[in-house]
Amino acid sequence: MHDLVKAMALKITKGKNMAISGLDSLKEIPNEGEWTKDLEKVSLMCNGIMEIPDGMLLECPNLTTLILHQNPLHFISDSFFTQLDNLSFVDLSYTKIEKLPNSLSNLENLKALNLQFCWRLVEIPDLGKLKKLRELDLSSTAIKKVPQGMEELVNLRFLSLIDAEFLEILPEGLFLNLRLLQCLHLPFKIKAPIDEIMSLKYLEEFEGRVKNVSDFNKYIRRRQSQLTIFGILVCEGVTEYNGDRHKVIVRQCDLKNEGEEASGILVHSIHFLMLEKCEGLSNSLLDDFPRLNKPSSLKVLEISKCRAIECFLTNEQFLMANQEIESCFLPLWNLEEIKLIGLQNFTGLIQNIGPAVVPPLCDTQGFP
Repeated sequence: MHDLVKAMALKITKGKNMAISGLDSLKEIPNEGEWTKDLEKVSLMCNGIMEIPDGMLLECPNLTTLILHQNPLHFISDSFFTQLDNLSFVDLSYTKIEKLPNSLSNLENLKALNLQFCWRLVEIPDLGKLKKLRELDLSSTAIKKVPQGMEELVNLRFLSLIDAEFLEILPEGLFLNLRLLQCLHLPFKIKAPIDEIMSLKYLEEFEGRVKNVSDFNKYIRRRQSQLTIFGILVCEGVTEYNGDRHKVIVRQCDLKNEGEEASGILVHSIHFLMLEKCEGLSNSLLDDFPRLNKPSSLKVLEISKCRAIECFLTNEQFLMANQEIESCFLPLWNLEEIKLIGLQNFTGLIQNIGPAVVPPLCDTQGFP
């Protein structure tokens, strides 16, 4: 959950009027008589509420916050939100809801809607009227398409679609009006529209997949100086991705044929870089380090199933070093860990000598 959403959840304890339950003690939603007109914030999180029945109509003109997080809730009547015009924060995360009521579309004061891990959720009504919405979390839902009207959410700062595994496509032009986005998490199975993403000048946090190294470098050159958190997958195939901060995965790319834009991989501010099943690398790992522009921040390098790599140093590189081994490994000096996994042609640190010399790293692991 994003910081603003967390902060609003914590403020539930500071409201003038509260109705807080928990520990699975509540099996049904409180009846209408318990929802007094002066209620401002209501938390019914971590209960056993399964439905909000048909016909339930509340008169709570001052209600701003409603938290139903972690209930086995599978149904909300369409009448429920009808007169809750002042709602600004709704949290339905970790519920079993499959369809949101149409009355949600009219909550024009809504600023944050958290639907994280509503893993059965398929249907969401038109969101076009929610012009004040700043945070929308649709991560780990079952939606097959983005909600209608999402392109009209011009005040949106936070949008997460991460792990929405049934989502097949992002509509063209979706992000052109979402100019205020600061945090964007996209599914890694869908290639991000890089030109649209580059137009988001306030973006500080990005997770997503780009088409190739050229697109990655183009984005990094334009925007990375303002990114504080990122997890970017550069690949041709879908992969399971652990979205660590400052992490880049390059998978199934031909680095030799990527063109001038991809002559190097820009790794400034990247902490973790993984190259997997990539072509176009040289037989010596040291030869490829000049392609990692500005590698001073790089802490972990993982190379997996790259057939070309045979060694860290060729015999020629080793002899040229005149036995000053540390100078040979100077490009690797800031690395804390190198993982070499499934390199079928790897013979050792030095060509034809084997792992007799260990580079100056805190941890070198994964030799086949």
